[in-house]
Amino acid sequence: MNKKIKVIQLINSIADGGAETQLKNYMLNLDNSKFKCIILSETIDITSANANILFGHKVPIYTPFVPKRNFICKVLNRLQRTVIPVDKRDKYDFWYIQKRILSLKPDIIHVHMKMLHYIVPIADQLQGVKIFYRCASTPDRYFNYNTIIDSAEFDAAKYLLKHNGLQFIALHSQMRDALNALFGISNTLIIHNVIDLEKFQPASSTDKEQMRTQLGIPKDAFVLGHTGRCFYIKNQSFLVDVFYHVALHNPNAYLLMIGYGDFSEIVDKINNYGLTNRYLILSARTDVNVLLRAMDVFVFPSLLEGMPNALIEAQASGLKCIASSAITKEAIVSQKAIQMDLDDGAEAWAEKILNNMFDGIPQSDIKSFEVSNVIQEVEQLYNS
Repeated sequence: MNKKIKVIQLINSIADGGAETQLKNYMLNLDNSKFKCIILSETIDITSANANILFGHKVPIYTPFVPKRNFICKVLNRLQRTVIPVDKRDKYDFWYIQKRILSLKPDIIHVHMKMLHYIVPIADQLQGVKIFYRCASTPDRYFNYNTIIDSAEFDAAKYLLKHNGLQFIALHSQMRDALNALFGISNTLIIHNVIDLEKFQPASSTDKEQMRTQLGIPKDAFVLGHTGRCFYIKNQSFLVDVFYHVALHNPNAYLLMIGYGDFSEIVDKINNYGLTNRYLILSARTDVNVLLRAMDVFVFPSLLEGMPNALIEAQASGLKCIASSAITKEAIVSQKAIQMDLDDGAEAWAEKILNNMFDGIPQSDIKSFEVSNVIQEVEQLYNS
């Protein structure tokens, strides 16, 4: 019997963000007869859908502080926080993660988000271990000398490139070219995000009606939809402005948002526009593929993205989509999806929506995101 390849998936959090969702997809789809995959994470949000799915599949997860899932875990967590002073916890994180990496004796470390700086102090002890870094957003977001942590991450990447053969993975060609230019290399690979396209199918009129009834949305509503955590990069404030301008001309306009985080400021803005009772915000959902059926138009005004799963999923669901031109064109996979500049303003976006001006030109083949195709590429990479 062949020995399984041991892979540590190193990430800074398990929550409901895009990188975490991709990691979840890896863990649920990689061939466990060939690969023993373990997650090592700084933190876990036990209320998140991704965390609960991983727990449900009994995925091995290690984290410095025990997540408070049950009484025993709560006691252990309180004990840790009592014994370890607040000002020592960052050092404890470093010590724990490095100790755990060495004790697990991995064949591969697959790094997600800002975690490369953890590896450098033990890099000499990891000779022969393959190290991959999956860039989940624009490179200048992760390797920016304007902040201490980003400059440390840049220095760590340079060191690991030179001493440990670090291999970069990009999500599209623009990201590949940016990484190659930033680090003076030419071998960055492209592997798309994993999406189970079978789950995301166009909804029938009956599906839409049933979903709206279930959610308490009026059947005759004109539903603008959005998926994404509440974060300034997702630009939900602009989304609300678009909603307002649509609502000025369509009394049936309704906003459905799916995501996690603190939406209080967004809710205040909606209410200040006089649109109370014309929106719904849902969090920690594992049924996004079904919820998309309630929408008419998907609005995605992000300031920047790596490769937005949410936008691809909306297109796979047959929705009309309008997205920021700040997002790579390779995220356009449907003739019903268009891009607009944010500088054009919310009123112009609303006009496009109201006039049904969705005449997009696909820039990528949606099948390149299919779970079986992408996982095969990842497994080939691990086997290389």
